[in-house]
Amino acid sequence: MRTWLVGAPRWKLALVQGTFFGAGLAIFAFFSSSGPEEGAARFIGPVVVGVVGGVVFGFFMGHVIANLNGALVRAAGLNDPHELRQAIRAGRRGSVPADPRIRQAALRVARHHLSEAERRGRSSRTLFAVFTLAYIAMATLLSPWWLVTAAFFAALLVCTVIQPNRLTLRIVDLETTNNEQVVP
Repeated sequence: MRTWLVGAPRWKLALVQGTFFGAGLAIFAFFSSSGPEEGAARFIGPVVVGVVGGVVFGFFMGHVIANLNGALVRAAGLNDPHELRQAIRAGRRGSVPADPRIRQAALRVARHHLSEAERRGRSSRTLFAVFTLAYIAMATLLSPWWLVTAAFFAALLVCTVIQPNRLTLRIVDLETTNNEQVVP
């Protein structure tokens, strides 16, 4: 999640998530449809699918992401939005913050991400592996366009597998820098 959306209200999260999902769904529906429609009729079905899918997906994901962001803000323990964005970004990547408060908040954020990754790891890996295999089967049986979706879930699977190690290394970086003198 982009750091500029961490403090966003639910409606804004829903709008952003629904727009991206709906646009992708409409594009996919347009290219995967094989109907005889011509002209504007060829676009109407995919647009309707995209709008309905975007609204439904946005409604649910706005709620889910707002809850995840709330837990992240509580883990960081910062009130200033600028410092909060710095800590959340530093909890995953980038240079280690020189400010000890932001560095400690980034360490708490990284630990929070690691505990969530470990807690959800097995179920996420299983879900993404099943979806990858299912979409490969759909690509074989229905249309090769389903390989795009299979590749997406395969990428999510790889990210889920490597995320705990990356977060562990980031925690080590933040703790090590915490014990050393930082020269600006």
